[in-house]
Amino acid sequence: MSATVSLFKDASTTSILIITCKIQKGKGIQVPVKAGDVVVLPAGTAHSSLESSSDYRYIGVYPKGCPKWRNEMGKKSPTVFLDTIDEVDIPEDDPVYGPGGPLPMLWRGTPRAKL
Repeated sequence: MSATVSLFKDASTTSILIITCKIQKGKGIQVPVKAGDVVVLPAGTAHSSLESSSDYRYIGVYPKGCPKWRNEMGKKSPTVFLDTIDEVDIPEDDPVYGPGGPLPMLWRGTPRAKL
């Protein structure tokens, strides 16, 4: 399995992707991942599959009550989504490790990126 995925700063939900691929951030930096790796994308980011093998699969999981994701394709400035992004709660439990996991604590302590 292989793929190249690009991440963007335009999405309005938090999602979990369980994938096998390389991740290409918006400026072309590639981060290799392997089978079984989990990538958690905070609200305000997005992804796209640029290329993949025929056996590539990913699973998207969204928190209960989060706003419906949007597929804007970069047509609008990300700043128009700031209010929607702010409506997405930080999960109470870590979506990967469960209660006591590090992700909610890390997100709470991280300042919002400038869009």
